[in-house]
This record gives sequence, C-alpha cells and structure tokens, in this order.
Amino acid sequence: MCKKSGAFVLFVFLFVLCLSAQGQTVSEKIDRKDLKQYVSKLASPALEGRRTGSEGKKAAAQYIAEQFERLGLETRLEEFSLIESYRGEAYLQTASGKRLRDYEEIMFQGSNYYHEEVEKEVVFGGHGRPEELEAIDLKGRIVLIFSVDHKTGIEAQSFLRKTEAEGIIVVPVDRPERFESERNRMKEYTLQHRFFIPDDPDAFAQPIALDTMRFLNSYTLRVNEIKELMGMSQKKLEQYIKAKKITEVPIVPVKIKFERVRKEIITANVIGLLPGKSEKMIVVSAHYDHLGKNGAHYYPGADDNASGVAGMLELAEAFAGRDDLPYTLLFLAFAAEEEGLVGSKWHVNHPDFKAENVFCNLNLDMISRVDTEHEAKENYIYCLGSDRFPPLHDVLLQADSLYDNCFIDYSLNNTEGISSLYSMTDSYNFVRKGVPALFFTSGLHPDYHKTTDTADKINYRLLESRVRQIGLVLELLQQKRDN
Repeated sequence: MCKKSGAFVLFVFLFVLCLSAQGQTVSEKIDRKDLKQYVSKLASPALEGRRTGSEGKKAAAQYIAEQFERLGLETRLEEFSLIESYRGEAYLQTASGKRLRDYEEIMFQGSNYYHEEVEKEVVFGGHGRPEELEAIDLKGRIVLIFSVDHKTGIEAQSFLRKTEAEGIIVVPVDRPERFESERNRMKEYTLQHRFFIPDDPDAFAQPIALDTMRFLNSYTLRVNEIKELMGMSQKKLEQYIKAKKITEVPIVPVKIKFERVRKEIITANVIGLLPGKSEKMIVVSAHYDHLGKNGAHYYPGADDNASGVAGMLELAEAFAGRDDLPYTLLFLAFAAEEEGLVGSKWHVNHPDFKAENVFCNLNLDMISRVDTEHEAKENYIYCLGSDRFPPLHDVLLQADSLYDNCFIDYSLNNTEGISSLYSMTDSYNFVRKGVPALFFTSGLHPDYHKTTDTADKINYRLLESRVRQIGLVLELLQQKRDN
C-alpha cells in the first residue's frame, strides 16, 4: 500500500470522528441476518425465478416496494410496457397426418411465419446442385435436399433465394448426428422469450434466434423422418439421384404452422427515494429479475441477483432516517436486466431522467459467491469502471484503507477501453448518458444461470463484509464535493 499523505491522514481522522459522532456507523448497520432473509425470499420457489412478465416477478417487485415503504423511503413503481416475442406453435404435418414438431423431429429457421396452418408442397431436389434445382418447378414449393457436406445446404439456399421457392428442407445424410448436436446447441437459445421496448430503434439490432433468412425459410429434418415425409426411404431417393431422375419423385403435400407470438406486457422498476440536501443524487441499483422456470424446475437466482438486491435493501436500511445527506439517495431495482439491460435502458431514456442530476451510479450484481481467482483469499469485491472515473477511484482507495475485512479488486478493469463484462451491466446504460458508474461483483461461478444458483450456497459472512465495504464507499461519496 502506498504511503499516505498528511492531508489524507487528516481526512481519515476527521471522517472517523464524524462517523463516531453519528453513533453506529453505516457498516455496523449491515446485518447478515437481514441479507439472508432478503435472499431467501427472492430466491424462494414461490417467486419461481422472477422471470420478466411472470407472477413471481410481480411478487418480487411488490416485496421490494414493501421493504422501501417499511424503511420510510418515498416508494413508487416505475411501470413501462415491453413487447414479449417468442416462438409459438410450430410443426410440419405429413401426408399421413404425423406432426413433425419444432426442435424434436424438425428444426424451423427463418422469418416468414405462418400464424395459421397452411398447405404447401414438398419437392425432392437431390443434392441441391444448380443443375438439379433448375430441372424442378420450384415456384411456391419447399425443396428437400440431401446434404452431403457443410457447403451443400448453404449453396442450395443461396440458389433458391433467387427463385420463387417457398423454402428448403436440409437433411444431413452425411452426418445424421449433426441434427442432434445442432438441436442441443440451439434449442434453448432459439425458443427463449425475448423482450424489447416498443419503438426502440436498437431492438432489432439484438439477435433474434436464427431469424436471418428474410425471404426463404429453412428447415433441418432428422434423417430417420425421411420416409415419413417423402413416402419413400433414403435409399430409394438416392437411387433417383444416381439415375438423374429426381423429377420423377412424387411431390408430397404437407401442412405447416410456424408461429411467432408478440404481445405487450407491463413490468416495472422499483424506486425508493431518500431525499438529501441537494437534488443531485447517487443511484444505488441492482436488477431483481432472473430466468424463471424450465418445466418442473426453476432458476432461483440467489446470487444472480437476489444477492445484489439484498445488498441494496440493506444499504437503504443503513441510510434510512438520515436527514444530513448532502446527496439524495435513489435506490433502484431494475426489471428485465436478463433480457438485455432493458429496465435500466428504459429508465435512462425516460424524459424525466436528467443525467446532470446524477452524481454517480453504484450497481450491485452477483456479490455473494467466490470465483476461481480468489479461492485462497475470499474477502474481496471486484469494482469495474473506476479506471474511467479517477475521482471515484480515489474514493475507493480511501474506503479500502479504512476497512480491513474486504479488499477491492480492480483487475477486471480495462484501461484501454470498456471491459466486456462492464458493458453487459446496468451501469453501462448510465455511462452511455455521461453518468459515472461503478459496478460491484464477486464474479462468475459454476452455478451461473443454472438451477443450482441456490440460497444455501451463499456465504453470508462474505456478503455482509462486501456490503459493508460498498456502504463505506457510499458514505465517502456523500462527503465528496461535486466538481
């Protein structure tokens, strides 16, 4: 540690004297029993993983609001609407009446949706070579081809996009296991629900699962469903290819439904305001949503981010009742963080948001576990963003020197640009508006975004010491002049 200057020693002495005069310090008010109670409630089965749009998420918002009200904070829900988008019913029904289901026997890829069942025709296109496709009447039809290498399907799609074909079905006959590997890799991502702000120009800049084919839908068929769809075996169809007689393969009728559901939902950020002597404010934030349910299982999200919300609530309690605060404190629980930082984006883009009135943002996300870098020294908390704002970094150094039970780790900062982790947090939306922001986290661990992120795995002693350190940072910021 560097040698302290005389001015700094004097500052520390006066600061400690000031805290002593106030009685119990902020850090001493942080209680692990309270933290455990908050985490246990938010990560409980009753809240079912707090997925955006769910009843569990609404119950979580109400619980946080009740805690703010209990502490005497000015409390309100910052409601806003989102568009929820997800894949609905999707199947291809064969002539025999069997339905080949999406991500079971067949995989749909594309953006031309059939919200009502439609009748189409499937024609056999051999290996999808130009000379084979040119011999077929393609107009309005779906072409089934046998893929013999990775390039086959890509080249056939490129050719068919220039025609009046309706779509393409690729059968990976060269590597039948490719269907399973692609299915396992893409199913969860493709079928997840997505949320975006209406009329948001950035909404469609975010990837929407496999919606890259704008005028030609593509389907991948499991090899053992060839006979069910085409009425003849793979071996028989390959004989037609070899004999160069694919035009003689009978055209088969199918029925298709490929639905994309879009609906409006109402969600809310939760605000607790503690007025200070100035309208200038410090925003302490944490997102309260998580991943919801997966069948009979749910994602508790104990560390992600019940821990951050618990820390925020405990800080609110530690400062509640104070009438000597230079800066107003705004405690802000964000919705829809897991959907792409949507709640914080809505907040900072609202006409009522005035960036010039925000001194800084402290964001808490996943602060209760230990990553692999700190197994030998667990009493740490990462802080990202301080490298971008030297005055805030000075405050962190002061806090670090005053508190021995948790050191601040700056190693995830990126002095040459913006850390990728930092840009994936709600803090970043404040930075984009010109507001200094610090992001506190204990890092990733094996239970991240899994059903095993449970409350019993949290180290509440560490959580308490980390929130105490953040509380000290917040107290020091209250003493800092706004330059």
